[in-house]
Amino acid sequence: MASQREGEKYRHEDQHEVKEIDGSKLQRLRNQRNARLAAEPLEKSKEDDRKDLEAKETCEKERLADTQKALTAGHEIDDSTDAITRLAEESQR
Repeated sequence: MASQREGEKYRHEDQHEVKEIDGSKLQRLRNQRNARLAAEPLEKSKEDDRKDLEAKETCEKERLADTQKALTAGHEIDDSTDAITRLAEESQR
């Protein structure tokens, strides 16, 4: 009878150990799944950041080009105004 109880005790301990191993494996699988799920939004965030940076750089380039055009146009207007003023003064002499 004692050996039967010992056998049951060992079976129970073995089952408990298997449950711990399975629990550990289950936890490891859960951790892997959670890491994968956490990485997906991070990858999307990185992609969004990349797109935002591209849009920002494009905007800055276009703004610089527009500013240069405006400066050039301003200088041309100033030159034209100077020429008109000079011609007006010459015609009054």
